Amino acid sequence: NEALTYGTGKDVYYLFTDPECPYCKKFESYFPQIEKDVQIKVFFFPLSFHKNAVALTHYILSNKTNDGKVKAMLNADVNNEDFKNKKFTDAQKSKFDKMIADNMKLGDELGVRGTPALFDINGKSLSWVNVLQRYGVEVK
Repeated sequence: NEALTYGTGKDVYYLFTDPECPYCKKFESYFPQIEKDVQIKVFFFPLSFHKNAVALTHYILSNKTNDGKVKAMLNADVNNEDFKNKKFTDAQKSKFDKMIADNMKLGDELGVRGTPALFDINGKSLSWVNVLQRYGVEVK
């Protein structure tokens, strides 16, 4: 199960992302330009060398609605005061950690080794730059 879905389009993609990854944030910065063309099913894959990635993922997952999660993901930043001040119960952390573990297991099965990792509906790995260009987005 994906953590959230971005976009309302007919083309479906699967994204493994780390909320502390600068390359993921770069890709996400283009999302508004493709929102009506795609549905991006987001799975979290926090990388071990990003010390705030799991906590940022908890912060994103703590939002009750898909729209809230999307907004939190797009605005997630280690300097965000909301992120820094958010407290969770042990039950919440356990629920979030299970979702992260499930997302990471699926990523491992697909061969994800870094983020962002983007796949098509058939599980084929794609270049996020090429996908953006497919929709007329100029990547800088």
